[in-house]
Formats: sequence, structure tokens, C-alpha cells
Amino acid sequence: MRMKPLLSLAASALLYLPVSGQNSLPVVTGVTATRSLTGYSISYRLTDAEHDKCTVYIRASIDGGKTYRIKPLAATGDVGEGISEGNHTITWTGNLLAGQMPGTSIIFKVMADDGYRPSLQEISSKIDSNRIYRNFLAVYGNNSPANPEHYRQTRETISSFYQGLGLQTELDTFFSNVPDEIVPVREGINILATIEGMDGSDSTILMSGHYDTVEDTPGADDNNMSVAICMEAATVLKDYTFHHNLKFAQWDLEEIGLLGAYYYALSAKSLDTKAVVNFDGMSIYKEEPNSQSVPTGFDLLFPAGYQKAEADSFRGNFITMITDFKSAGLSQRAVELAPQVTPTLKYVDLTCPDPNCLVAADLRRSDHAPFWDRLVPAIFFTSTTEFRSACYHQPCDTVANLNFSTKVLQLATSLMADKAGIMHAGHGFSQQIATGITENQPAPVTVNKPYPNPVDHSCFFEITLTEAADVAILVTDLTGKKTDLVETHLSAGQQTLSWTPSRSIAKGTYVAQVLVNGKPVQSFQLAVAIDPDRLSHGH
Repeated sequence: MRMKPLLSLAASALLYLPVSGQNSLPVVTGVTATRSLTGYSISYRLTDAEHDKCTVYIRASIDGGKTYRIKPLAATGDVGEGISEGNHTITWTGNLLAGQMPGTSIIFKVMADDGYRPSLQEISSKIDSNRIYRNFLAVYGNNSPANPEHYRQTRETISSFYQGLGLQTELDTFFSNVPDEIVPVREGINILATIEGMDGSDSTILMSGHYDTVEDTPGADDNNMSVAICMEAATVLKDYTFHHNLKFAQWDLEEIGLLGAYYYALSAKSLDTKAVVNFDGMSIYKEEPNSQSVPTGFDLLFPAGYQKAEADSFRGNFITMITDFKSAGLSQRAVELAPQVTPTLKYVDLTCPDPNCLVAADLRRSDHAPFWDRLVPAIFFTSTTEFRSACYHQPCDTVANLNFSTKVLQLATSLMADKAGIMHAGHGFSQQIATGITENQPAPVTVNKPYPNPVDHSCFFEITLTEAADVAILVTDLTGKKTDLVETHLSAGQQTLSWTPSRSIAKGTYVAQVLVNGKPVQSFQLAVAIDPDRLSHGH
């Protein structure tokens, strides 16, 4: 029979505070994309209630809108800083045409940031203890491989929850070589959910907590509450925009050796991880004197932390924030944020004195340690498990303090948002359109070398087609920036297409790319050797 969890709900009504006087998000509407032979034109309308000028970004997706990781760096027009309200156009030339598979489609995302920065107090105030409680009940129970049905149900519950928030969610399978007598499964499954940042896949801030428990333990503190608060952090943060990705990871098989976290941390999938916030056993709260014990030698390694606990009669009423020395910036920032977002939360911050915290092995006993080993900054939030609770890994692990856990999450969520680079951006999406490459091959074509070269007035391209086609000549400088474009429809046979440099083109070296039905077929280097001013007089 499943035991009921016992949670302290005191003062939870004070934790969800309305925020007034907010700056409204910029609104991006009417995003439409059209394709030419050499690129795309993206139109949009920008409005802002405060009439602020905005910084406009554009990103593209070729996976049906699952991710927007393509950055049109050469986009021109109404993109970048100082964009006012009104109708606008962005032009992106050619970048997606080469190398794409036939039949690929593209969707554009236009984002506008007005420069206003939501306060971290605003974000932390939206953490809702009632939602945390519902999350907790949804995952509570013995989630060990020895209890396979509930273990599977909990995994599905977590995965479905993140999917329901609209996050990119995946089940990441790995295989264990631990003997069967230790764990009755070979397959572990991490649950990963991502809020994609404006910078795409370049950088990720990760929040984590393992979802497996030991056998015969309901796991209220270790580690169902940690999973519940990760779910709540995602609920709040999904409504904001960030420069970096935010990822929520619920690790599997932590209890037999941090296997899920090690698998991920040592894989190529973690290469974009820039910082980790990890929770484990962080919901036990006690006000009785001497309810907090410490490991042997703690007073020698961490005298300041020991003195802080001693001054409060070793009450178990604080959260411990643990980093190694390369992660110390995370705990320093958390200490700076605490008076702003959680002024009543007591904490002890500890920084290990040696690389990877090998001298204090008790501080490595969770899923942050694999990231320390990979030299990734990671901070560990914990209420210290067996140093505060006799129910650690026991059937009586049924108690978690909701008020305490909510305050910890307010601080941790503020830290995550701060490291991810909070923005204030509205966005809109274009329709899905073909990239210009279809299953049909371009018309067979022969292109002779252009002449004259160097170009003294005009340059001519002789093109032989076996069937009618759309033909374009795209001229760029040596950095790939578009300088000129000629495009037309030619009938079959030998045709001549001319290019005359415009007044904006200076003397120098350029690249002319010939495209047939939108596909590049040949490129030539051209030297422009005339003064463009001559062209205005017809010479």
C-alpha cells in the first residue's frame, strides 16, 4: 500500500505574489516569408505598447518548428538594433540553398526585444507552492527498478508534463553494465526537456534532479520533491525568453552510481552545458536544536560553514549550496540574489578546497559530480539527507516541507534565469515554405567563363540550357555579403545574361554565382576594374 506523503503547507499562500506595472512584451505579427531564386524575404509587423525601439532577431527551423537553431547571420534589412514600430522586411540571401536535402522546408521565427529586463523578483514570485504540491503527488512513490510499473508510470508522467508545457522533450536511453544482482535493469532512461534560447544550441543552463529511488522507499525527500520543483521551474520559465537554452534533466539510476548523469555528462550531448543547478534530498526542515549533524572533519574543511551552523544551535533549518572551486561563481551569485528573492531563507554555502571536491567525498554524492569531473560549473542544493533525517533511504521517507522547498526553488530559479540571460522579447512565426530545392533536378546547363574579366563596364555570361529555367547571377564580396543580383527566366538554348556593376560596387574582387532553378551550379571570381561613377554617365 502506498503511504501518504506528509507536507508542511505553512505560509504557502504568501509565495505567489501578483506583479503590477509590468512592461508589455513587444508584439510581432504578420510574419510571412517568400522565396526568390537566391534567398528569402521575411515581412513582419512590430508593435510595442511603450513605443520602445527594439532589437530584432531572426532564426530559422528546418525540422518543422521543433528547433530554431539556424542563425541567418548575413540577413539584412530591418533586423538588429533600433527597429521602430511598423511594417518591416528582412532579406536573407542564399544561405540555405547549398547542401540541403531535397524537399526541405523552412519556418522563420522573428523575435523583438525592447531592452526591458524582468526582475528576478518578478520571476521568483511566480513560483507556486500549490503547483509544486500537485507535481509532487504526481511523481510520489517508490520509483525504483524493483517496482517497474510505478517506475514506468512516473517516467511517463514526467515526460508528458514537459511535453504539455510545449518543451522539446526526449527520452535519452543508456545502458548499464551493473550486475543484475545490484539492479534488475540494463536500460536507463534520462528525461530531458528544453526551452530553446535565442542563441540556439550554443549554450545551455541545466537544472536537474534524479527521479529513481531506492527499493522500498517512497522517496518524498530523495528525490521526488526535487523532480516536482524542476517541473515547477519549467512551468514558470517557459513564459520568458532567454539568450541561452534552459534544459531540465531528470536522471535515471542515480541511486546505483549516478549512472544517468555520468552517461550524459561524458557524452557529446553535454558539450553545450555551461552551468548546472542540481537538487537532491532538499526538502527536510527542522527547527529543533541539534537536528543537524555534520560529517567528520567538516569543521576543519569548512570553518565558516561550521560556525554558521553552530551559531544557530545546529538547527536543520537551512539549505546547503555546494560548489567546487571552479563553480564558486554560482554560489557567490546565489548568495547575492538570496536577500533580493528569498530574504527569509537560511543557507550555508560551501566551496570545496580541492579540484572536483575529492577531499570531501560526501559533497560529491549526487548528479552534479559528473559535471565537476567534466570541468562544468555546477551547484548542488541539498538539505543534507542523512545528516538531518533518520528516514534517509528508509520506508519512512514520506515527509517533505513544501514551504522550505518553495523558497529554495525561488532562489535556484532566479539563479538559473540570471545565468541564462533573461530577455523581454515577443515573437512570431512564418508559414512553412520550401527551401527552393525539390526532388526535380535543375535543368542541364553549361556555363562558359564570363567575359570580359576584369570587368571594365559590363560582364557577360553565356549559358546553354536544354530546357527553360529560372536563372540568377548572385554577386557577393569575398565575405559572402550580397552586392548585386540579376535574375530572369530563360528559354532553352544558348542564352547570354549580362551584369553591370552598380554605383555601390567599388573596385575589387567579387564572386559571381550562377543559380539555375534556385540551385548553385557554378561560381566565378570577378575583378571589377572601373570607377562606378562612369556608369551614371553611360560611358
